[in-house]
Amino acid sequence: MLKYLRVENFAIVRETDISFGTGLTIMTGETGTGKSIIIDALGMVLGDRANLSMIRKDEEKAVVEAVFNTPDNPDAVKSLLQSEDLLLEEGELTIRREIHKSGKSRAFLNDQYISVQTLKALADHLVEMHGQHEHQKILNPSSHIEYLDALTKTPELIQDYEKSYLELKKAVQNKKELQANRDQFLKDRELKQFHYNELKKINPAPHELDNLEAELKILENSQMLVDISHRIAAELYENDQSIVAVISMLRNQLDHLVRIDPNLAVYSKELESAILTLEETGRSMAEYRDHIPHDTVRLNELEDRVNTLNFLLKKYHRNYEELCSYFEQLKQELGNSTDYSQELEKAEKAVETAQAKLIESGEKLHIKRKESSKAFTEAVESRLKKLGMEHAKFRVRFSVSEGNSPLSVLWNDQYILPQSNGFDLIEFDIITNPGEDFRPLTQTASGGEASRIMLGIKSVLSDADSIPTLIFDEADTGVSGRIARIVGEQIEELSKYHQVICITHLPQIASLGNQHVMVEKWVTGGRTEAGIRPLNHEERVHEIAKLLGAGHLTDATLENAKDLLNKTQKSGFGT
Repeated sequence: MLKYLRVENFAIVRETDISFGTGLTIMTGETGTGKSIIIDALGMVLGDRANLSMIRKDEEKAVVEAVFNTPDNPDAVKSLLQSEDLLLEEGELTIRREIHKSGKSRAFLNDQYISVQTLKALADHLVEMHGQHEHQKILNPSSHIEYLDALTKTPELIQDYEKSYLELKKAVQNKKELQANRDQFLKDRELKQFHYNELKKINPAPHELDNLEAELKILENSQMLVDISHRIAAELYENDQSIVAVISMLRNQLDHLVRIDPNLAVYSKELESAILTLEETGRSMAEYRDHIPHDTVRLNELEDRVNTLNFLLKKYHRNYEELCSYFEQLKQELGNSTDYSQELEKAEKAVETAQAKLIESGEKLHIKRKESSKAFTEAVESRLKKLGMEHAKFRVRFSVSEGNSPLSVLWNDQYILPQSNGFDLIEFDIITNPGEDFRPLTQTASGGEASRIMLGIKSVLSDADSIPTLIFDEADTGVSGRIARIVGEQIEELSKYHQVICITHLPQIASLGNQHVMVEKWVTGGRTEAGIRPLNHEERVHEIAKLLGAGHLTDATLENAKDLLNKTQKSGFGT
């Protein structure tokens, strides 16, 4: 429950704090005194959107701090806080929210930083607000199923369904991924098959291009090769006046000199060696000349082949070695047949099994909700009659979302889209006046009626609801007199199971509280300020008297106020 609230530099509040007790706390104050500011401050510390207009003029930051008892469901809260590595301490939760003039907003839980998103989720376990604002869940059809499930008390059925739902989503996703992989595989395989077929026609072999280009170069230059090699062979060896012939003649002359001077024999040997070398070179060049090809057909073949290979290199953006490797890779990959049919068959069976489990758990949950809805309807109608809506008729309308998608299941001869919390789409319908037809609560109820309907539902669910603190912001709108007293008694009944904070203008309700706090406004040093404080018994009498006399105190209104408080105490309320 909420134990303490401190507000600093928030709107027109400079600094104020208040401690709250168990049971029913009444909050009153004249119109415009700042009751909404206190509620807005509490909303902000629970994760509502913050903005710079909330900071008191000429101040650097606004601070709101709230202290709560640790809720009765600590495991759920612990699990929530683990997402941010936050620890749940025993005893109390101290939440502080700061808005800085720079625009920065920060939140802390027991002096540990907490994100606003996690703070809002935590607030769902601590406080529930009802009134003419966004917290009024009764006007949100998506919340209606929560009210019914709170009475149904079948968390194990919901857990079983949620588990089955996640299993189906997982099975469907697995099948989808397999199908996508198969489609991509087939698409890739088709392209690879095209590449392979194209390369197979050419059938490139390792080092082939280098060899072809070398051979092509010879064929393209064959005449030049013949001419030059012929000239070399002729000049070295074949002509009568060849270099070999000239050197041979010179060696013969040198031999005459050797006979005279034997020391010159070494030169004769060198000339002999040169003659042998040149003769060999000449003969080799002659043989080379005689074997140079002059095949025009082969030349054309080589040109076509080289041009084709070079075209493929550009097309595939690879060098020749990479092209040959790619060809071999394609050959291996296409030779290994990847069959997705078996995997897809398994995936399809997994989806069918998950669908069957989901249908089973969804059916059980639906039947249980149907059973609970009857008792829920009767109990709510009974409460509404007590709250002055004598002709009200209430019902829980069940429907489903029809449609065909990968997650759809065939249930009761129709394809439906299962929800994360069951097959059922649930909305509350109501008749507020005799002779009318049922219409959705969200389209029918006025503000006062919505508040009373919420009270009726909360009264029915008070035992099952685990939210420790309920805040009713002017739940008495549109009621007065005897009905106001009945509304107050319903609120007081809720305070037996929850801490209830009720903002009211009605003395019949204000007299029922265990604690009465007042929001007031004053001017200090030319600046308006607002604050909240608890009332003692005498102040409480005066405040209720003001409510009775529309702001005017008379002896009669004071006596009426005392009488109201005395009746409350005698009946067991407000004690």
